[in-house]
Amino acid sequence: MLGYLKLHSALPVPEVLHAADQLLLLEFVETSGGLTAGAETHAAELLAALHGNSAENFGFEGTTAIGTLPQGYVQNAVPLGTYRDAISRGDLAVYRGLAVSPDDRLRRAIIERLMCDLEVDLAAVCAAHGSDPPRFGPELEALARMAEDGIVTISGHRIRVSEECRPLLRVVSAVFDRHLANGEGRYSRPV
Repeated sequence: MLGYLKLHSALPVPEVLHAADQLLLLEFVETSGGLTAGAETHAAELLAALHGNSAENFGFEGTTAIGTLPQGYVQNAVPLGTYRDAISRGDLAVYRGLAVSPDDRLRRAIIERLMCDLEVDLAAVCAAHGSDPPRFGPELEALARMAEDGIVTISGHRIRVSEECRPLLRVVSAVFDRHLANGEGRYSRPV
């Protein structure tokens, strides 16, 4: 399906890194940040046009997408008919959403930097969110124990995961996930 899209659409199509019955791992597609209103409209048009493409065995019966906004996360309606009907009516094809707090946004930014860059400047991310690193005392204590085991290095407020410890990246990032720590189970577990 992705190969077909690469040939027959204007969408940027990520490479498939791994494919199995229950898992599809795609390359990260770098963006330059937020989208303008025109770019959002264009992206929506491209996504809608995607459903006009057809091929014998084109993939699943619908589009599965979870998007992130400053206010939270949204998931689209998966059944193709429901999605198309909503778009045809001029409605958003959103199935559900999850609002996030300022603390969630701060933690999301920290986790995102760790997951994408293998490092985070905690002071810089905190400053961008109107916060300070000392609020993460328990998390920094947990990371200090990981540093003793060679999983992370901590220099000032910079936390770094070595390439060799990349398989443990989700475990390191999970230190900052307050929902995971509270056992809310809203996210996948790191291991």
